[in-house]
Amino acid sequence: MISKATLTEELKNFPEHFTINELLEHLILVEKLKRKDKKVFNKNDIPIAEVDREIERWFKY
Repeated sequence: MISKATLTEELKNFPEHFTINELLEHLILVEKLKRKDKKVFNKNDIPIAEVDREIERWFKY
């Protein structure tokens, strides 16, 4: 779940005009990265190969 503070901060970095799809894709990516950071912070080891595969999958269209 994304917080209002995160949403507000991310919107500050967006251009004046953008599509809702661009915003949603960006917010999904931010949320996924936060989840990964949380797992790493909690000492849940994630093999770097798995992280690379997942990031590559996120950027495929």
